Amino acid sequence: MTIVSMKVELYRQVHLIFNPSIRDFVLNMLSYAPQGFYERPASTEHHLLDERGEGGNLLHTIRVVDLVLVIIDISTIKGTEKDVLIASAIIHDLCRYGVEDEFNYSHESHPFLVRRVAEDHSLTCDCYDLIMRIIENHMGRWGNPSFIPHISLDGVLHFADCIEDRLPGVIRC
Repeated sequence: MTIVSMKVELYRQVHLIFNPSIRDFVLNMLSYAPQGFYERPASTEHHLLDERGEGGNLLHTIRVVDLVLVIIDISTIKGTEKDVLIASAIIHDLCRYGVEDEFNYSHESHPFLVRRVAEDHSLTCDCYDLIMRIIENHMGRWGNPSFIPHISLDGVLHFADCIEDRLPGVIRC
């Protein structure tokens, strides 16, 4: 996929958000995204090989949204919570390389920089604090502070089974 075609896909995903306040917030946040969000790799080591090159962060973001949609589909998540998750997935790595692409590598505090972009531009929306909390916790046990979500054992197997069934449609080349 080219960066242009991936941008088209990302904006298609934005329009899956039903709540206009949340959708407009995401569109506004994307308008302030550093160029690296679209053009730089997701990482040089920890992501899939095709996410380690040009446009890799954007490809990673699209795939995360696709996986969120799979999890939403197999769960009881509906309505505003669905919109919150899609929004969070779209902008979770917006500032991977800093607010203005000032870092050479993925910044360890990049989840917290997303809030800074919103605050710097006076952007908010319905469920703003929830969206920011989800983004700030997205690195799980590798985050600072660490966050370990609780998922039941039967839930883990159910999610793994259903996600694996759909991987070919999610992991695009």
